[in-house]
Amino acid sequence: MTSTKSFDTTITLHSGFIPSIEGMRALAILAVLLFHLEVPGFSCGYLGVDLFFVISGFIITRNILSDDHRGRFSFREFYVRRFRRLYPALLVTVLLTLLFAAINMPPVELEKTAQSALYALFSLANFNFWLESDYFDAAAYTKPLLHTWSLSLEEQFYLLWPGLLLLLGTIQRRVVWIISLLLLSLISSLLLQNSFSSGVFYLLPFRVHQLMAGALIAILTLRLSPMVGKWAIAMASAGLIVLFTSTKDSFSPALGAVMVTVLGSLLLLSRDVGWAQMIYGNRPMQWIGARSYAIYLVHWPIIVLYKNGYYLQLGMKEIVGLLTITTLFAILLHELVEKPFRKTGADTTSVQKSTLPALFALLLFTVSLAIVIVKSDGLSFREDANVLVISKDIQTGRALRDLEVRNGQCDLTEKDAFTDYNVTSCATLDPSRPNVLVLGDSTAADSYMMLVQTYADIHFLQATAAWCTPVLEIKNLWAKYPACLELNEYRF
Repeated sequence: MTSTKSFDTTITLHSGFIPSIEGMRALAILAVLLFHLEVPGFSCGYLGVDLFFVISGFIITRNILSDDHRGRFSFREFYVRRFRRLYPALLVTVLLTLLFAAINMPPVELEKTAQSALYALFSLANFNFWLESDYFDAAAYTKPLLHTWSLSLEEQFYLLWPGLLLLLGTIQRRVVWIISLLLLSLISSLLLQNSFSSGVFYLLPFRVHQLMAGALIAILTLRLSPMVGKWAIAMASAGLIVLFTSTKDSFSPALGAVMVTVLGSLLLLSRDVGWAQMIYGNRPMQWIGARSYAIYLVHWPIIVLYKNGYYLQLGMKEIVGLLTITTLFAILLHELVEKPFRKTGADTTSVQKSTLPALFALLLFTVSLAIVIVKSDGLSFREDANVLVISKDIQTGRALRDLEVRNGQCDLTEKDAFTDYNVTSCATLDPSRPNVLVLGDSTAADSYMMLVQTYADIHFLQATAAWCTPVLEIKNLWAKYPACLELNEYRF
């Protein structure tokens, strides 16, 4: 007799390997890889990271509950396993990135790379890059460790989640808390996506809805019935591919993250159906999924360091070459670092048993190297003295430019509020001189700076904001963050 129920909610704690989820990891890493390689048609492949978050929430919660159900959960063992699983490969990647960066990166960028290495090694990379700039900024291609922000975010989740999950105790409490956290995170990420876009992208509270979606499925052991599940897996897979291949301005990153949360949840709910095994359980997807962490770690440093050395727009030959190099490095990292360091138990070799002391020694060396690079201004002795002078002048010029255009006061950015706009300083008439109002985006701010220096007998007023074109039809604005919208209404 065939069941007509859509959900199977049998309360059993499963442990062990789920082949389809390994294949879902493959889908996530392929999207990210094709996006970063600038393969045409994958403008939103960065959303693959969001799929990783949904999967992680499910797997981590499932493992914690499985161990707790058997009476063998240990915080120490949990964190040791997480450390062995994630940290050795990360540490080796950071060290190799620093060594290669020391060869082909100029001092200013090398110094910033060393600083980001220290943040990455101590699980704070997302805070570092949140304070620096936008993920989609052109400057992203000078940051070979930019991708470590997502690893830091996950590690912060691992630090907080086991204690809270076990403290809540009953299924009912857990469900209430998870749904509350999910909704709070989801709503706040959508409400603040314009006024606090960098924070919404990089910080854990605004990503919790993705992790909690996976956690909820794990706690209730929800599974779609075969009849419903086969259509859900097909629709979710197709929906994710449509998202990954959408044009960049089709939706905001925050809205894209919410859509991935929904579609990723459908994938997890359908993990046991035959179609899931067919699409995600096949050998190629399993092979990629097993190496997805290694691929994620190595691909971005390779791309950035290559572009730093050759300054080329990636063509088909470059894409194929970088893909090949990424695959080779990922295989080496997976076989020589991930697998040996992860293994524990009675059958481990003497070399494997000495991995933790070796790791701490390697960590000490890597931290020391990063500090030396920072203290030596990016190993500036490698650079010609004249080039160093020019580099420092550029940095000084940028700071002076921000000062002259009155950045954050008369020239707003998405990090500012409209209330930061100083009407007294920026838009008050001078009755003794002709008054000219300069309004527009950052280009207009640069024009204001030049006009002030050229025409001393004219009083220039200023109402500018980054990416904020002064158009009468506000719906046609390129940027639509709150400060821009309010400033545009004010200046008209």
